[in-house]
Amino acid sequence: QVGEENDEEEEEIEQVQPQLYSVEQEFDFKSFIARFAQKNIIRPYGILFGNYEKNSKTTNHYIIKMFHRIAVDHDLPAILFQATIFRVFQRIWNSLKLKPDDQSLRETAKFAKFILSKFMKVATTN
Repeated sequence: QVGEENDEEEEEIEQVQPQLYSVEQEFDFKSFIARFAQKNIIRPYGILFGNYEKNSKTTNHYIIKMFHRIAVDHDLPAILFQATIFRVFQRIWNSLKLKPDDQSLRETAKFAKFILSKFMKVATTN
């Protein structure tokens, strides 16, 4: 009888366990990135970018990648029209003069030129 009671208890425990279901959902990456296109989000990126000399090349790459996604993929370059970011671009161009073979600086300077050209275009109409 004791063994039968234990078997019944185990069956009850097994029956109480909930069944888990997995549901696939499509992830909209563009909408996800769009949530980052806000000044209060970009500002910390700008502060981190301000330390580009101390950052790893990987960190700087990811900062520029985020800037690129916002400016190009979402067509919102104006959100990067910030004096702090422009000053970093200026320092990067100066660093590139000293290290013209540094590929990461070249890529960043190329992006900086793109953003600055967008700024100049907007500045002529305002």
